[in-house]
Amino acid sequence: NSSRLPSEELPVFVTVTLANPPEGNARATQAAQVAEAAAVVLKRDMNQVHIEYAPPGKGRIAFGGVLVQ
Repeated sequence: NSSRLPSEELPVFVTVTLANPPEGNARATQAAQVAEAAAVVLKRDMNQVHIEYAPPGKGRIAFGGVLVQ
């Protein structure tokens, strides 16, 4: 909050919510792909992009009132 870093050097946090998130090596591969894509779009170093996987969305999230099954 009181950082003296320029905004382009601040970290970026990305939350990924999937009905059924991958596990193990598949999750590691996906996390690297998401970080790389975010870094390109946001013009940041990939090391500044941090990925958080939310709990599985299946049965927990509804889009337009329709529960993801």
